[in-house]
Amino acid sequence: MIIDFTSNMDIVLDKVEDPQTPKLKKPPLYKIVFINDAVTTYQAVIDLSVKFFNKSEDLAWDIAFEVDTTGSSIAGIYSKDVALTKLGQAKAHMQVLGYPFKMEVIEVPPSD
Repeated sequence: MIIDFTSNMDIVLDKVEDPQTPKLKKPPLYKIVFINDAVTTYQAVIDLSVKFFNKSEDLAWDIAFEVDTTGSSIAGIYSKDVALTKLGQAKAHMQVLGYPFKMEVIEVPPSD
């Protein structure tokens, strides 16, 4: 007696449906914006960009220049927790140095 298992397996496989994978949304991103003032020096903005936002010296200088010429510049784009942590550390650092440098976190509109 020969049993044909392949036909039974085909039937079983036909009845099994693929599980649906949930569609996940990307978490919102937040940008940290430096805002110009009349007191904070270029070097303070450069040091801040290098120390807390992992920018190269050249890119940090470009950010400081943009803050001075246009009034603001984006320091970086991060998840909410990271952005708020970096903002808190950077503000505390500037306060210790005695600079009234303003920074804010702004949600980046989703790009779907």
